[in-house]
Amino acid sequence: MANDASERLKKIVRFAMDNERLSAELYKGLAQSNSKPALARMCMKFAREEEEHLFKLESLIEGPHLTPPDADILGRITVADCPVPDEDPRSMDSEGLLRFALAKESAAQRLYSDLAEASRETWVKELFLLLAEQEGVHRMRFEAELERIGCMRQ
Repeated sequence: MANDASERLKKIVRFAMDNERLSAELYKGLAQSNSKPALARMCMKFAREEEEHLFKLESLIEGPHLTPPDADILGRITVADCPVPDEDPRSMDSEGLLRFALAKESAAQRLYSDLAEASRETWVKELFLLLAEQEGVHRMRFEAELERIGCMRQ
């Protein structure tokens, strides 16, 4: 049973790694396609942070043997609510990209919080809590940017 939980954890972390890669590319694209320098800088900063998240997750997977996580909590974690764009993100306008990024950040924050709860090792729990906190900061920045855009249109 413990081995099953460890393998499920690795599978979920690999899923998170794929999403960190996608997010980094998404934010780089948003930065390059945006005419607002402040938003472009923010997106490049987020792209670098997502790449750091990827590195931390790779280190976790490749690192020392992990204590198996709580199988009951881990069993309740689902990745089904992770957003998938209806269209190619490269064809989205800035608002569409921001909304998609906001949904991705919210899902990542929930996933990392759930993984922290399932973790039995303090350093692993702290890593997932840190990642959840950073994704929450990204989410709040995208919410603020969307609100600013909405205010400009009124």
